[in-house]
Formats: sequence, structure tokens, C-alpha cells
Amino acid sequence: MFPEDAELNPGGFQPGGQTPYSGRPGGHRPSPPSCIKCAHYRVSWDPVRPHACNVFEIKTRLMPAVEVYNNAGGNCPAFHPKAANQRNQAN
Repeated sequence: MFPEDAELNPGGFQPGGQTPYSGRPGGHRPSPPSCIKCAHYRVSWDPVRPHACNVFEIKTRLMPAVEVYNNAGGNCPAFHPKAANQRNQAN
């Protein structure tokens, strides 16, 4: 790291250094499940918050699983895959 970069990087993070996700393949945190494939997902008609979850009773501009992941720090515990007939009706 160059001395002039110290202002941009006050924590001293070194590229290639250890991160909380370094032990995972690719070093990235796992992605949340797809709400579109969940039985509890629904579309809200609110243009500001178009995505909704029946279990958590939330409407959000992001996918509900992303909100759960950001707030709880883990994947959505309520994720339940849609049955085959539900997937066909959604298309």
C-alpha cells in the first residue's frame, strides 16, 4: 500500500488479506435464496416497495430475503420452495 492511499484506506486493509469470507470459495459471502422461487413471496402493488413476504409481513424495494440477510446476518429461515403447480401458475 502506498502512503498516499492511507487516506482512502484508514483501516489499513491490504488487498488479498483476510476477510470474514476468505475461507469460502471465491471469498464472497453466500447469496440469499431467490424469493421468486419461494412460496411466501408475493408482488405488492406499492410502486415504492414492490416485493413482499407473507411470513415476515414486510414490503420492500429489495427482495425480502436480501432484507432478512442484511438485518439478521443469515439466509432467510422462512424460505420454502414453491410447489410445481405454483411455479407453473406464476409463469
